[in-house]
Amino acid sequence: MALRWDDLHLHADPPTIRIQRAICIQPDGTLHTKEPKGGRPRTVPLARDLIAALLAHRPLRPKTSALVFPGPIHGHLDHQRFWRVTTRAARDAGLEKHVHPHLLRHTFASQCYRRGVPPQIVQMWLGHAQLSTTERYAHLAPLAGAELIDRLASSA
Repeated sequence: MALRWDDLHLHADPPTIRIQRAICIQPDGTLHTKEPKGGRPRTVPLARDLIAALLAHRPLRPKTSALVFPGPIHGHLDHQRFWRVTTRAARDAGLEKHVHPHLLRHTFASQCYRRGVPPQIVQMWLGHAQLSTTERYAHLAPLAGAELIDRLASSA
């Protein structure tokens, strides 16, 4: 909700995103900018197939401070709209599980574990201060790395 075009480095090698702020919704419905998860900014590499989608979404001459996903509330995307888009996409995809925006973080982490990304890298990408926080996601992929056991025999 707080992502700005100047946070994206789409033509860098590797392409990256700088996560340096987050939006917090106050009880009265107002929005407040705060530090991101982990209390400090971080730079995360972007998957190359995401670059084309972001470039297609980008205005011809974006203001660097312009929001990537603007919305009607003080220029920010409405949190409820984000929920609706997420749940609609899940329904359209035929998913029966209750899907919500935070589940996207869990899905990302579990996919990282399934593909053998080291926990410390997942921790850095998610912005967790403690590895133990990241390890809570590991239960989603209990056999992550099982395919790696054969590598041990072949290297002996």
